[in-house]
Amino acid sequence: MSDKPARQRPRIFLLWGAVLSALFFYPLVGNLEYRPFMMWSPANTAELLLAFLLLAAILGILARLAAMIPSERLRLVVFASVCLIPFASFLSSLLHLLSLNFKVFLVGAEAFLRQHPSLGAPPVLLGAAFAWICWRRSRAVLGLLQEALLILSPVVLIAVVGVVRFGLGRRIVTEIRPAHAPTASLESAPKAPKNIYIFLFDETSYDYLYERGSVRSDFPNIKAFSEMSENYHSALSAGTDTDTSIPGFLAGKRFHFLKGRHGALWDVPDSGPATPVDLDSVNIFRRARASGYKTVVVGWYLAYCDKMFFGNSLDSCDSVSYYNHAAVTDGFSPLNPVYTVIMNWPRQFPFGLLQTPVYSIFHSKTVKKIHRLSTESFAIDGPVFEFIHFSIPHQPFVFDGDGFRPAQYPYLQNSENYIRQLRYVDRLFGELLAELKKNGRFSNSDIMFISDHAYRVMAKPGEKERIPLLLKRAGRIERRDLHGVVKAEELLKELVESGR
Repeated sequence: MSDKPARQRPRIFLLWGAVLSALFFYPLVGNLEYRPFMMWSPANTAELLLAFLLLAAILGILARLAAMIPSERLRLVVFASVCLIPFASFLSSLLHLLSLNFKVFLVGAEAFLRQHPSLGAPPVLLGAAFAWICWRRSRAVLGLLQEALLILSPVVLIAVVGVVRFGLGRRIVTEIRPAHAPTASLESAPKAPKNIYIFLFDETSYDYLYERGSVRSDFPNIKAFSEMSENYHSALSAGTDTDTSIPGFLAGKRFHFLKGRHGALWDVPDSGPATPVDLDSVNIFRRARASGYKTVVVGWYLAYCDKMFFGNSLDSCDSVSYYNHAAVTDGFSPLNPVYTVIMNWPRQFPFGLLQTPVYSIFHSKTVKKIHRLSTESFAIDGPVFEFIHFSIPHQPFVFDGDGFRPAQYPYLQNSENYIRQLRYVDRLFGELLAELKKNGRFSNSDIMFISDHAYRVMAKPGEKERIPLLLKRAGRIERRDLHGVVKAEELLKELVESGR
């Protein structure tokens, strides 16, 4: 058997590079259908196309260099290494799109092997046997791998069609500045006598925050706030997940599952036809404007600033998405789509070796950015109705009471990791209240501390909608405990209308 590498035309390496690049970026391309939640824009499409071309060139060159290696076995090792990450990226996306619970399988496998480490030997032995077979039949395996790239070449066309179909639409608005916001209704409305600030911390649990009817001493800032506030012990959110709970909270109604389709939002029930959703005509921000408030939003994940959500009803807005270059790097960068692809991977081993540190940094920078934008917004002339959405204490668990200190396993769902991050929520909330006092906005404002749903993994059956809700009324400092069931969206509506 000859070890001399076969002669291949240069264009085949360009094709291989393009296929491998398309396979790598497929998790992102497959999610472009959800543009409203990713806040996608044509500039992001340009980043993706540039990143695709650069990666295709790099991988094509690496494939060419691998083909020049005289040793057939070493050639297989290098070529397989070039293909490994793109193939794994595509596999994770394909199984997700086929609704196969690949991540659930990895979660279960990872948990099982942690409990029974001795049973990890058979998979290792199978992997070693597979590697030995590949080593013995290197020429055949190399040929199969190269044929697989040719078979998968239509993925390039599918990816291009996906980008053209979903990536070249109108820009999703991610910020509104007061000078550019529509203010006609505000000018004709009477001045409200107070400010209203709503602080929502994603996935804050009532059961972890309270103990025997009082906020735990682990969270001194929230505890001090509760002693001057109304404590609602049976408050319910408008849903069990962020996608439906927050729009329902702000629109005053409940949804099944919101999905962006054909430039609009649709409510998709478990059975039956989807119905279009109009968040623009009826929402709490329109009510607030009619009551004389300037309306402000600072948040993440949802496209608050876009007209598909609440953009036409806001005077100032900043939203940070799952894909938002300003949260990771400043300005245009081909690294942004690379980061987003990695964040879309499963967080379990082996994907988690890259996914966990990349997402942890993104999570930290998102929280810091929301904090900065929030404190800056407190200087807006009142009266103000402001909604602020933080991404914590939701996983990954990368904070403790002192700041950014990732847990040993940031995605490990347990009480210890959750409480560590909840301590940072307490610190953050204390800093926000101090900033309100500094700006003279504390005593004359209604201030609400709330969540969008419970800590779902640890929630009791039927209690995923039970949330902590604390409300300090303007000019009042006495504690009240209310045990009757209250829907958060109804209380919010009452709060705005009481300010007239």
